[in-house]
Amino acid sequence: MNKKLNIMISINRMSTGGSATYVISLANELKQRGHRVTVVSTGGVLVEELTKSGIKHCTVKMLLYGSASSEPVTNGARYLASIISSWIIRPWRVLRFFISVIQFIKIIKCKNINVIHSNQPGPTLITYLASQITRVPFVTTVHGTLRTEFPPIGLRFIRKKFRKIIVISDEIKEHLIMNYQIDARKIAVIYNGIDLKKFYSDVNMTGLNTGNLTNLKRVAHIGGSGGGGLTSMLKAVPIIAQKVPDVEVVIPSADGEINILARKINQEFDREVVKIMRPTKDIIDIINSSEVVVAIGRSALEAMACGKPVVIAGRRTGPFGGSFGGIISKDNVPEIKKYNFSGRNSSEVTSPENIAEAIIKLLTDDNYRQEVGAFGRKIVEEEFNIEKIAGQMENVYLEVLEK
Repeated sequence: MNKKLNIMISINRMSTGGSATYVISLANELKQRGHRVTVVSTGGVLVEELTKSGIKHCTVKMLLYGSASSEPVTNGARYLASIISSWIIRPWRVLRFFISVIQFIKIIKCKNINVIHSNQPGPTLITYLASQITRVPFVTTVHGTLRTEFPPIGLRFIRKKFRKIIVISDEIKEHLIMNYQIDARKIAVIYNGIDLKKFYSDVNMTGLNTGNLTNLKRVAHIGGSGGGGLTSMLKAVPIIAQKVPDVEVVIPSADGEINILARKINQEFDREVVKIMRPTKDIIDIINSSEVVVAIGRSALEAMACGKPVVIAGRRTGPFGGSFGGIISKDNVPEIKKYNFSGRNSSEVTSPENIAEAIIKLLTDDNYRQEVGAFGRKIVEEEFNIEKIAGQMENVYLEVLEK
């Protein structure tokens, strides 16, 4: 792409998680291609990674819309609740909302922004209004399937008005067409991009107290510190230890309930079978110090890029009633990819038993483990390389600029 752009990328928070690392990888690659990138968020621990790379970050105190609640709510009730909670009971939110819009407009004008690329519902609503006022082309990336009830005020309406919507999986594309009646021609499927210069197999690990790796077979659970997936992982440890006595399970940070369960397991085995690490911004060392990684979503791709065999053990069930994708292999990767490595392609629910079975299979067969790891790296190189993904993003930016 010969034309160099001033690009704004907005996101709720720059905290540890898939969406934030998506933004970092994309912003870095776009900068390498000569574009000037400004990231806007409410802040977070990963802002430092942006500034180290020479990427400008602006802080805007946005209202963060959306709920992670899994409670079933009717369309009308959800819509009514969002109105009452957001606009009537707390009218100061109205003022905060419009202040955020004004702040975005100032940044757009100050940085002479050519394209706005929004992520997540909060910034999307705000930046869409700012783009309408400034007449700057706008695109958004949808990172997951929202529930089908009415989303935060106005979001369903403006999604129909977007020039282009980027989704990270075919499942999300189908979801938007079915539940939001979006024209399929407006949707571009562009996968998560992984920086292969950052994520690769490294036997000379530094910066991590890895323990005696020669005597332990380490399994890492990454990509979430709570939920049923992690609980099932810990409950699988005693089953795994029966077949692989020298196993060690590593979790990068955990909440109180998980800590209690981990201590109970460690007391049962009279050693630190489950090792809970301090929170870290950089997960690469943990991945590279492990024989097997249990993960979902972008975390799974990062582990695959490091040549590690990955077990998909999700929490949310999909259309077939399951959440357990199992070991990523040649046989299942097309369907797992369609559902963004979440396990929602499966009819099998994540359980301690199926997690244990998959891990035991990998830990007790060195050749198979290496074969699966090499296959995962190859898939990421071919389909999820950030250089390829950034090129696809540039094409979308040019498309909306030309309309």
